[in-house]
Amino acid sequence: MSCKFPRFIFRDILTYKEEDITMKYSNEEKLSIITRYQQGESAIALSNELAIPRSTLYRWFNSFPTDSSGKPLKFSYQEYALLQRKVEKLQNIITILKSVGRISSQF
Repeated sequence: MSCKFPRFIFRDILTYKEEDITMKYSNEEKLSIITRYQQGESAIALSNELAIPRSTLYRWFNSFPTDSSGKPLKFSYQEYALLQRKVEKLQNIITILKSVGRISSQF
């Protein structure tokens, strides 16, 4: 049986620094979780099952596009994947332009 205590790096007996235990989730994983929420699963159940703080889940839910009535926009995974590839391609173009000095580094 494993315990879920936070891992610490002890500097001395009175002070400690908590390790960075941040998790990275791909956009596909986030979209899958958001879809489950939209299909009626509760945020509490998802949080407990996936060990993701509810505040993080709600931030993901709120960042997902909605229509004027507040309902989530319906689009296919293929459309999402296509847009994601376009974003990555544009980010690569920006990186190349930065490296040759054609644009400022503010982008």
